[in-house]
Amino acid sequence: MLGFANNQAIINPRKGGGSGMVWLSDVSCTGSEGDVGDCKHSPWAANNCAHSEDVGICC
Repeated sequence: MLGFANNQAIINPRKGGGSGMVWLSDVSCTGSEGDVGDCKHSPWAANNCAHSEDVGICC
């Protein structure tokens, strides 16, 4: 979906956590999905996450 070649992403820990609703939790992708929402995950908006666990992608 995001078009990264060879599963590459840039991680920038200086950005910090987000705020507001956590929509996806426990996301597990195989790489064959066409949309991040197609990855295995907990039900939408049902989570046990804190923003300290946020993941950001820079593309």
